[in-house]
Amino acid sequence: MTNTKNGGFMSDELDRVAGNGLINRRHLLKVGLGGLGTALATNTFGADAGGKLQIPQWSQQPGPGTSSYGSPSSFTGHLQRSAGTPNPIYPGGGASRSPLQHLQGTITPNSLHFERHHSGVPAVDPAQHKLVINGLVDQPLMFSYEDLLKYPMVSKIYFLECSGNSGTLYGNTPADGSAQSIHGLVSCAEWTGIPLSTLLDEAGVKTEAKWIAAVGADGASMGRSVPLAKALDDVMVALYQNGEPIRPEQGYPMRLFVPGWEGNISVKWLTQLKLTREASQFRDETSKYTDTMTDRRSLQFTFPMGTKSLITSPSGQMSLPHKGVYKVTGIAWSGAGSIR
Repeated sequence: MTNTKNGGFMSDELDRVAGNGLINRRHLLKVGLGGLGTALATNTFGADAGGKLQIPQWSQQPGPGTSSYGSPSSFTGHLQRSAGTPNPIYPGGGASRSPLQHLQGTITPNSLHFERHHSGVPAVDPAQHKLVINGLVDQPLMFSYEDLLKYPMVSKIYFLECSGNSGTLYGNTPADGSAQSIHGLVSCAEWTGIPLSTLLDEAGVKTEAKWIAAVGADGASMGRSVPLAKALDDVMVALYQNGEPIRPEQGYPMRLFVPGWEGNISVKWLTQLKLTREASQFRDETSKYTDTMTDRRSLQFTFPMGTKSLITSPSGQMSLPHKGVYKVTGIAWSGAGSIR
């Protein structure tokens, strides 16, 4: 081993450090921790600065001042949702997918949370929007948006997943795509809202009620049947996502949020909750959200999402241009609760 006068290693020894800055394990065992510590203290693993540090242009003049609402850097344009081809038969219908391979952590930024619409995004005026609770209740109730803001709220971190997510994996040919294109219909956020049990308790649920018909204010009049037992457990009327009012594409000014269950049942632009004896058999829950079995029979109300995991990086269609060590990241989630 050759040392310099100041006790540091010669550059030929530093070459034994992995190109991405991680320490070569064999070299670590050879030189010992003490000698390597000296190398770490007297040398850097970055590229040669080549003498005088150049001062970039942005450091030589003032930048823009404050703004009323933050925007992402112009250098992160690759962080975008991907949208499918519009279907003229269903104006406004479709989905956009989260770029899972480019995100870190478990929380999805609001601007990158996946979308799924059946009739586009309505421009709901919160001053005119109403939520009605009726049907098999002791006292039918009507709430304005301002009324709901006065109630105590809870905040929970929940994932939301479209039941059609990862559908390409069930095709006849292997899927060749990124984490976004195959699995991008799942996102995770902190949701804040009013426990539905609070509002149902105020209305008074009759003993014969077993289901709730939840209806949205979009052009499709999306409706889903929710078992009362689930509604009284952990369902909320969500008003905030990651600390700010939920965005129009997520159901502004309010949406139902049903944790762990297929995304469509978390009805957006929520306008009615009707207590009923039986499931309402809405158009979309019978035509789109019913599973066709191999024997041609239909299986209804498969609500909970199963346990899933995936590697987000390196993702399909990514390139690994350099030799050396690469970090592998991924996520896992389950509609049945915590993964341990």
